[in-house]
Amino acid sequence: MLNKIKNIFKYTIPITITFYSSLVLGNELEIQKFLDEYDNSNAIIMNEISVSASKVPIELSKTGSSVKVITEEEIENSNEIFLVDFLNSTSGISIDQTGPSGSTSSIRMRGSSPHYVKILIDGIDITKTSAPQSTPYLEKFMLRDFERIEVLKGNQSSLYGSQAIAGVVSLTTKKPSKDGFTNKFSAEFGSNSTANLSYTIANRTENNDLSLRVQKYDTDGFSAADENLGNTEKDGYENTNIHLKNTYYLNENFSLNFGGFKINDKGDFDAFGPTDSSSHYFKEKSEGFNIGGNLISNFNHSFNYSYYYSDRDNYGPNSWDNYKGKGERNSYAYKISKAISAKYNFVSGFDFIEDKAIISNNNKSSDTTGLFIENIYDVNENLTTTFGLRQDSHSKFGDKSVYRTSLAYNYNGVIYKGSYGTGYRAPSLYELFADGDGNINLKPESSQNFDLGFSTKLDVAPVKLSTTLFNNEIKDRIDYTWGTGYHQITTKEERQGYEIDADYTVTKLTNAKISYSNVTDEKGNHVRKIPKNKLSITVNSKLTEKIDGSFKLTSVSDLKDLVTLPDYNVLDAKFSYLINNYNILLKIDNIFDEQYQVVNEYGTSNRSFYIGLDGEF
Repeated sequence: MLNKIKNIFKYTIPITITFYSSLVLGNELEIQKFLDEYDNSNAIIMNEISVSASKVPIELSKTGSSVKVITEEEIENSNEIFLVDFLNSTSGISIDQTGPSGSTSSIRMRGSSPHYVKILIDGIDITKTSAPQSTPYLEKFMLRDFERIEVLKGNQSSLYGSQAIAGVVSLTTKKPSKDGFTNKFSAEFGSNSTANLSYTIANRTENNDLSLRVQKYDTDGFSAADENLGNTEKDGYENTNIHLKNTYYLNENFSLNFGGFKINDKGDFDAFGPTDSSSHYFKEKSEGFNIGGNLISNFNHSFNYSYYYSDRDNYGPNSWDNYKGKGERNSYAYKISKAISAKYNFVSGFDFIEDKAIISNNNKSSDTTGLFIENIYDVNENLTTTFGLRQDSHSKFGDKSVYRTSLAYNYNGVIYKGSYGTGYRAPSLYELFADGDGNINLKPESSQNFDLGFSTKLDVAPVKLSTTLFNNEIKDRIDYTWGTGYHQITTKEERQGYEIDADYTVTKLTNAKISYSNVTDEKGNHVRKIPKNKLSITVNSKLTEKIDGSFKLTSVSDLKDLVTLPDYNVLDAKFSYLINNYNILLKIDNIFDEQYQVVNEYGTSNRSFYIGLDGEF
């Protein structure tokens, strides 16, 4: 413990003395200051800035990183209840889920494995440290808890450290949308005896934003093992969750925030194979919270402490079916930033992350102390460059350095972008300490990534278009061999491909968003569980003065798991009818009752109908 404290002060003291820092946390004030410098409305500008790309607000046109910003309007217009189903429509992201709602799902970015992605919810790192590769799992999170999502693709270790090899997903939960007290509710019922109820109370005053949301989801589900293969036993799921978010503004330069969530969920699953089973089920408790603030003075300071804990129990008739996963991650982060001149901005800071988990019935832990800096320089009004550097010190394998550089060039309304970065993934607690399989001598995996692309935003055209070519290579990989356990191998893993996004304003009343991804290995072959080609088209239209319609088509081809799976096309629709402050909702999922699989022999939903009501009072 003494060594950990020394490591923290080793980085803290120089920063504190040099920049006269104050330990407060959050970034709401920093964002507001950025928005206030613009003449346009904050709502419009907010849709066109990124907070995650450089850890400070920056115009999308000035970041060389590949970043997708998803707004509250897009979230509200969507059909989905669960976050994973919504993210599956984002270019470069694939979700594979082993059955109905609540079943284990994995997020894969640009063809890389799930443990190469970092997920943050209001700054809370939701990595499950008890998993074999310390992986974030998203199947329990509800979409409507969030008002903004940033998907940052490519190697981001220079800012976010270990694990962020494929990218980072940063989610922001909802805050009050208007002054005073508001009460919102929603109720939805449908196929498979599904019920989804939620209630939100919010209060905005001159000095405080408070939001509290409670939600209950319950369904009988369908068979995790594909029903078309003769399986009939339904696998149900229950989820009860609560989210709290509070920001207190002491004055225009100083704010404090506190928030978190608690989720209790349980459900059925089918035995490995999969084979139909009525005796396999799980229970899990997950909770996370953060506390911090923001101070704007000569420099902008922020400090954040976050905690994430998960405790899962799997049950079954055999000894190998019973499994307990229990772990936590504590994260401390300090950041300082300043616009030194009209052309130069920098952001720097340190973080300390401690992982704990029960591995082979023993308490195990590791920690990482990191120091980072990023420089953002406007060479001229059309060219912006960034360079970031990070040094991490891990309690088991020692030091690791990574860097990233990018540029964005605006030529007559076309933004040309490019980035190159190195990254790493630290060995997990399970890989280090598991009885019989662990290897305490493991070193980190290393990676390098580049992407090139362009985006357009032309006043003369109703289409916003962006496209990106990418290549990601991972070496010094940690592999597992039966009988010998985990070890380092020399074989490289390479992923390549391209992404296309288009936002087309068809008319004043109709908008279409199109995303397409192509992902292969270095030889142009399939990557297991990753569609070689995936297309998503979402159309939102105001059909009448009171009726809105939303339609989503998902088209997948060349998908291979253990075997090649059939191509499929799934069409979903949602209609809402406005009466005063209330919306009556009708949703139809899988309109044409497509029979398909995303994981070999695991089921997906048949045609489903849902009706609901939401409103505010």
